[in-house]
Amino acid sequence: MTDEMPSETARDAETDPRTRVPGESGSGSENENDRESSADGRPRLRRDFGFTWGETGETIWLRNDDGDYKRIEPAFLDPLLALARGERDPETAGRDVLRAVDLLADEGYLEAGGEVTRYEPPSDIRLWPRLAVLGAATVAMCALIATRWSAIWRPPGSVTGTVLIGPFFIVVTLLHELGHYVASRPYFTPRIRLDRLNGVIPAVVTRTNDAWRCPRTVRIWISLAGPAVDVAITLGLAAAFVSSPEHGLLGTLILVQLFRLLFVLNPLVEGDGYWLFVDVFETHNLRPHAFRDLRRGRPTAPAAFAVSIVAFTGGFVLASGYFLLQVVGLV
Repeated sequence: MTDEMPSETARDAETDPRTRVPGESGSGSENENDRESSADGRPRLRRDFGFTWGETGETIWLRNDDGDYKRIEPAFLDPLLALARGERDPETAGRDVLRAVDLLADEGYLEAGGEVTRYEPPSDIRLWPRLAVLGAATVAMCALIATRWSAIWRPPGSVTGTVLIGPFFIVVTLLHELGHYVASRPYFTPRIRLDRLNGVIPAVVTRTNDAWRCPRTVRIWISLAGPAVDVAITLGLAAAFVSSPEHGLLGTLILVQLFRLLFVLNPLVEGDGYWLFVDVFETHNLRPHAFRDLRRGRPTAPAAFAVSIVAFTGGFVLASGYFLLQVVGLV
């Protein structure tokens, strides 16, 4: 894999903190003026508003028109529904509930006069047969590569070989993203665009925010679909190289693919590997919590994870710069 344009899936839902409602008893209620308008004079929503919500596993979420998601506490759903449908007098709502409603309205999750719409998530998929096929393909790929490793681990050996790496990388990147797109399409329409991983590394990404409304098995498969395409491509290249070892360029392309796989499956990069880690171990909001602990100087495991992200990103940028300088002959 070259260093200029990695590819990943990406979701944005974790950037929004969970809306917490500690409880209503003993919290009191605000006066009429506080409840009905904000500091800038805008009217506040207190009843007859709508929103889109759903439940995936044990997670309850809201979705706004921009495609952003916010997880909410289960205890908050009932008072929110009661206020939205006019079944509860705002006078009886606790201060914490009203503050949470204000926050959600400001962020576009509540719509005055709208309808309350519940999204029914799709069914789970049988993940293990797909994992079994992917695992078998990966083992076969590694076995074939091992037989020709000494020929693979070497420079391209020609200017033509070096030049062809760029177009090859573009093609496999598009195929990788097509894998995510095809896996997502039965459930929602993903968006492919240019972005920056870890805030620094330029990349083609497939935005799959709506994966948050799918079961965990579906989310895992969507994240795996891109790397699965890479494994299939690398397996084909390895089989061809074993059959025709005189074509040294095949070995170079295999090496490119191996670096691609290591990059996209790295949980320190906010892409496929990270989302797999989040969904497999159900560590939602890991990155936001990690950098929050790091900023506050807390010696926690998430803070160590944030330090690892910073160190990896810095090292990757330096290594990429050195590689590019070598390509243009400056070092």
